[in-house]
Amino acid sequence: MTAKSVFISTLILFSLQGALGDCSSEGWKEQNGVIMIEPEGIDFKKIDSRWTLERKNGENYIEFEKDNNWSGIYKIDEVGKLCYPVEFSTLGWWKFEFKNVNSHGTEHNDAFVFVEGSTWFGVKEGRNVEKSDNRRRIGKKYIKVFRNRNPGTWAWDSYSIDHNAHELYFKVKSTPLKTRVCLAGRSTKFGVGKLLLYNINR
Repeated sequence: MTAKSVFISTLILFSLQGALGDCSSEGWKEQNGVIMIEPEGIDFKKIDSRWTLERKNGENYIEFEKDNNWSGIYKIDEVGKLCYPVEFSTLGWWKFEFKNVNSHGTEHNDAFVFVEGSTWFGVKEGRNVEKSDNRRRIGKKYIKVFRNRNPGTWAWDSYSIDHNAHELYFKVKSTPLKTRVCLAGRSTKFGVGKLLLYNINR
């Protein structure tokens, strides 16, 4: 288990206190600075039937076009958007990561993600997002989020910007904030097990 996996497991254990699972009628609410979404918690197949429910190492996840070996990519207007209602109650910088797996070659290593209404910022791994010189503005849009790891293994790799990997942050400027976290397919044979958002100061 990597250091990142240990950190995230600890974060989940002490922050969520059993709050994982399907959303309530109002969506996923922050618990102690953390929002954890299991993507099968909505009717994802009704939105985009190319996603399927799968299971690996005892854990459910959804995979985009499992049986398609095509190594190309879809554009954002060619895919359905799986959107999850969330509510934030803590101000400040938040980090996005997803637990992911790809079942084929390294070309099948990404998906689109957007926190509606928020602007993405990229920060090189290990640097402090609160220092403005470390931040790179990516924009208020769906962005490619990718992994850098051999296929067939679970990972929390969540990067953007090709050939210059940056971790992903956004800022919550007012609370309570109700919005949606959206996921969409980009490359085939890519699976997502969890979507994680957490406040870096909690």
